[in-house]
Amino acid sequence: MTNRFAFAFSAATLLLGFAACGGNNVGRLFDPEVGGPGGAGDGTGIEAVPVGGKTVEGRPRVINAFPTGSNWPASVPIVIVFNESIAEDSIEDNGTTTTAAPADDRGDGPVVGDAGDGPVVPSDGFGGDSPVVGDTGQGGTGVPGDTGTGDGATTAPPPTDGIFARVVGTQTPIPAAFDLLLGGTVVVMRPTAALTVPDGGQVEVLVGPELRDVDGTRFGGSEPEVVATFTPNADAEAVDGEIVTTLPIDNEGDALRETPIYAIFSRAANAQSVTTGNFVTQTAGGILVNGNVSFPIEAAPQVPDTRILRFDPAAALFGATDYEIFVDSTIQFGETGVLEFQGRSPFSVFSTIAAAQATSVAVGNAATGFPDKVNLGNIANLMIDVVVPADAIVGDTLRVRLYGLENETEATDDLNFVERTASVPANGEQTVTVDFSGALGLDTDPRFDDGSLIVTVQTERGSELAGYIRSSALNTPEFDVTPPTLTEIGPPMGPNATDIICDQQHLVMYGTASERLGLAEITVNGVTANLFASDDAGRFTIYPVDLGVLGAGGATYALSLTDTAGNLVASALSGAVRQRGVVSGGVLTGTLVVEAYDEATYEPLVGAAIVIEPGVSQKPAVGQLTAITGADGRATFSGLGSARYTITVVAADHDLVTLVDNPSAFVSLPVPPTTGATATLTGSAAFVPSAGATALIGLNTFADPTTEALQTAAGNAGTIQATQIRPNRPIVATALSGVFPPTAVSTFANFGCGMCGQDSLTLTPPFAPAEPLSDNNIALTLIPATGSVANLAATYTVDFGTSGGLGTIQGAPSVNILASMLGFGGMTLYGVGFATAGVGAQYTINGSYALRLNQTLALFTPTLWVSTEATDASGNIARQRRLIVDPTTGTTFNTTAAPGIPTVSTPAGAITGSPAVSFQDRLNSASLLGGFAFTQLRAADPNGRDWLVLLQDISGANGATTLQFPDLSGTGLVGLSTGSWSIGAEHILMFTNSYSSTSYVLEERFRQLVTYGRAQAVAHVIQ
Repeated sequence: MTNRFAFAFSAATLLLGFAACGGNNVGRLFDPEVGGPGGAGDGTGIEAVPVGGKTVEGRPRVINAFPTGSNWPASVPIVIVFNESIAEDSIEDNGTTTTAAPADDRGDGPVVGDAGDGPVVPSDGFGGDSPVVGDTGQGGTGVPGDTGTGDGATTAPPPTDGIFARVVGTQTPIPAAFDLLLGGTVVVMRPTAALTVPDGGQVEVLVGPELRDVDGTRFGGSEPEVVATFTPNADAEAVDGEIVTTLPIDNEGDALRETPIYAIFSRAANAQSVTTGNFVTQTAGGILVNGNVSFPIEAAPQVPDTRILRFDPAAALFGATDYEIFVDSTIQFGETGVLEFQGRSPFSVFSTIAAAQATSVAVGNAATGFPDKVNLGNIANLMIDVVVPADAIVGDTLRVRLYGLENETEATDDLNFVERTASVPANGEQTVTVDFSGALGLDTDPRFDDGSLIVTVQTERGSELAGYIRSSALNTPEFDVTPPTLTEIGPPMGPNATDIICDQQHLVMYGTASERLGLAEITVNGVTANLFASDDAGRFTIYPVDLGVLGAGGATYALSLTDTAGNLVASALSGAVRQRGVVSGGVLTGTLVVEAYDEATYEPLVGAAIVIEPGVSQKPAVGQLTAITGADGRATFSGLGSARYTITVVAADHDLVTLVDNPSAFVSLPVPPTTGATATLTGSAAFVPSAGATALIGLNTFADPTTEALQTAAGNAGTIQATQIRPNRPIVATALSGVFPPTAVSTFANFGCGMCGQDSLTLTPPFAPAEPLSDNNIALTLIPATGSVANLAATYTVDFGTSGGLGTIQGAPSVNILASMLGFGGMTLYGVGFATAGVGAQYTINGSYALRLNQTLALFTPTLWVSTEATDASGNIARQRRLIVDPTTGTTFNTTAAPGIPTVSTPAGAITGSPAVSFQDRLNSASLLGGFAFTQLRAADPNGRDWLVLLQDISGANGATTLQFPDLSGTGLVGLSTGSWSIGAEHILMFTNSYSSTSYVLEERFRQLVTYGRAQAVAHVIQ
């Protein structure tokens, strides 16, 4: 792989950097001259040999260096060819970030200069993109080597390490960027500004004694060695270019068969003038080598350095074959310059070795599903499989190396390797197994620390060395002999550390392990689900398991965890599944169990009063009973004579909740706390801005579960404003950006998803649940929606004229495309649409959605709905959702008419005690196949305490209806405060294919909501 790096540092910082870096410049342990300046270091000094690289015994040495002689332009690159791969860390300054570059080479290295604060911008368009700085004083002028005029040091010690160039007779290094080519065996130094020398002056290229090969062996000596000298004194008017050298170099006799071929030009060529027609490689017998030319090195971001030409053969070269490189003068430089190649035809020649690289290398006895992983199961008897090509011969040596994290040094990133060799036993293509039994120690005393592993092999035939290859990067090789442990389930957690609590029909288990997981599996009631995603912090999420509707006893689960290396959790994990917010247990026949729990924390409410009354409430109450919950938040009523009861929970510091006319034997009711019922969420949505664009944020945890989206502010489109969310629930966050509301499809420009990574493809656990009253921040990255958008297959009409009780619609209805996902409460945003006014209250609906999200999260079985919401001047809301039956095509299916409004009547006067509230029942569950309906009355007293009265609606649209709030006057309990109560009503129609009046999960009414009608609240004076 090619790595690129570029930066600036002075001779002083160069010296100090190596002195301070400790283990990063230490040679191999058998090297008698290990250690950096001032003493031995404590690290390994070893780097993994690159693909295509070589290692040899002994010190690294320079085979050749270019240019030499005179008449070179000031822009000429400098090339140093070594006999083996060089450690880039011994060239670059410690701590510099190295970024990847194309193919198998390593790219931009350190920029060497003095250490001031005056930035220099290269003036001639070539060289690296890193700033070159002035001296250690203040006010550096940006001229390389300027001593500055400030109060800092005006001189610096001469460099002694790495590779550097300087004008002969001076000590100041020439600022340059470095590239490592051909598996790190070639270093190309590219001055970042035109070379300036006195008349007749020369430039010398030096290699310091601390330069190392990848095995950590020093170049050696006590002083830098001059490896080349040249004079950059070409005529300033000269425009022609020359070839400094080709790679492989001219007359090289041991070129690799898998090598790219380079030409290093003395000045920048015109990229379009270089083709496979004027840069030609062929055998001495005239067989043309097919391939492609490119300029893989950058002079600046997105700007190729056309002094470095690369030709990639389409196939490996023949073994033990002479090759010739031809060029001609149609390669151009600038407006009038051409390639001056002195008529050499061929320009250069080289010969390949007979040996070829191995075809592949891999862990031979890896666990199924965990390729190239060394774990507890195979560390003791590890085998490495090497596949050799058809022209392998008996006696070829395979040098296999396993690189891992050194566990005997302080630095966390120190590498070391274990090496074993094997001989190819027969001619031809075959798999050779190399025995590493015991080589990596025992699980109790491993040779490496847990972490990344590099599996690599070099083929040797006599003195010929083929280039190293590595195992597939797609397998992410790893060494890990530590089994994972479970740190936490949830939150929320039950009374035992391994209890799982949820309020959904489907359980999506989430938690934290000691490390990233590769596999996880949970089984509940014989149903199994596997890992969705895990991250480096050990957070994980498992795909949903259908619990159905559990009874009072809940269920048990079994859980297995496997890390990314294939190690299974040391001991079996199991626990209880506790489903909250359910009505179950079958028909009530004498015994009723009521569970009350805190809706925010899921904790049982201890000491809460449970008040029951036969049938629907009356005033005064008839047959009313009261019980107090125990430590499990439950109260049991026995010997009951009625088949249906209205149940009310009254708990200190909590709202009141009533379930009307319940026929089931077990009821679990969520009770919101009066404080701490929500948390605050803020964050960012990163996208490329455009005129008028904002973002729409979707959350499944909005504090009001009927909220569909949050729009960012026009002046601050990337900021998610503070919004209230429900705590202790995993956060499924999505975002769209564009000009909203849209007026045409496609309706958005960018999209993002917290569970889909920054590329919307990388599976990621949802954002962690929030604690009550906490402040939380999320970050979403949006990518262009091109190619990821689906439009509705056809427009359709919604007629709000059928929505009884809805006044004149204010503005255009909003249109959002939402997804309900198994195991996550509420819905989240997948798309956006628009409504075009028609006749009367009719609107034509169109929209677009992120098909990529639906595909990425497919195993959560997203159900997509087009939600159209209209609001009148009084604040009444009617919302209708149409099903997208085929997300791939955008085909939709009509669900039901726009819902009616449960208009609340204004009372004639003050009311003593609990009110009887009159409203218009416009809800009919039979209007939807699979319909399941609820009417909710919500009262808020002057102190902000609420009372939710929930009624499963099975009677159809009855028109004028009165519902009595339970009469608490004879219980001694404190309900809402007297004064003006604000009482509103909601109609909820959801879809289900399995619920009944005695068996349902309350939270599903939001996840599977189809129509929603909300009436404006009306004041009721209570005395």
